[in-house]
Amino acid sequence: GGLARRGKECMLVPTAAWLAGASIPVVIDVGAHRYSDFFPLVHSEGCHPSRVVNRAVAAACDEGGLARRGAVRLLAVEADPMACEALEQFSHRNYEVICMAVVPAHFPTRIELKQSEFLDGQCNSVLPFASADGLPAAAAACVRTSGSIQVPAIQLEELLAPLSEVALLKLDIQGLDLAVLSATGRSLRKCQLLQVESQDVDPDSPLLLYRGAMTTAQLVRFLGGRGFELVLCWINSAELREQNCLFRRVSSAEILQIGRLIFEKV
Repeated sequence: GGLARRGKECMLVPTAAWLAGASIPVVIDVGAHRYSDFFPLVHSEGCHPSRVVNRAVAAACDEGGLARRGAVRLLAVEADPMACEALEQFSHRNYEVICMAVVPAHFPTRIELKQSEFLDGQCNSVLPFASADGLPAAAAACVRTSGSIQVPAIQLEELLAPLSEVALLKLDIQGLDLAVLSATGRSLRKCQLLQVESQDVDPDSPLLLYRGAMTTAQLVRFLGGRGFELVLCWINSAELREQNCLFRRVSSAEILQIGRLIFEKV
């Protein structure tokens, strides 16, 4: 974690080697926080029932087959320095932290992170905040700006590069998720499971927290075109129609079978 804080050059060498040398499944948590559901999985029991804390982890364990494979290696990635400092308080040989923002390919290597008044930086975003008009009162603090800071940035492609397989990639980057996924090439197919936060609303809905943010329908359509099928979604905030959605990578054999069925119908 300390090496990563000093910038991309320091991060790439030790962390890439740490990831590439993993003999156990790798989970990447982008937009991590100190309440991460994935911390229990770094222990030797992995998906043991005593460590499966909620539906998100249960789905990942069931769909990813992690229960049969013991512990995982967890890479936590977070842009906000204070949130990242809290993440670094957790120490384990199967755990590493990168204090950087994950951005699309056309973004600079240092970017402006807009800070929110809400909690521990959980609403901070590279995207501009939307208007508080039309938002539930409890959510208004999420889009009230308290300032901004410059933080180092990295592309998702660079995180995935040293790996041959990722058991689970979780993205929670406050509206920028689809732009990051769109800018990622074939490396995305290394991920067995994707967990992405989105809002199940129309693109012009006043409930969207960030200007230019994606909707669940846009996410499902995009990932479907990249060979991932929706497994399930669960609610984060009913008021905002905000949810986490889990996607499973469709195998090449399954894609061929789907193609044959379509051809037969034509």
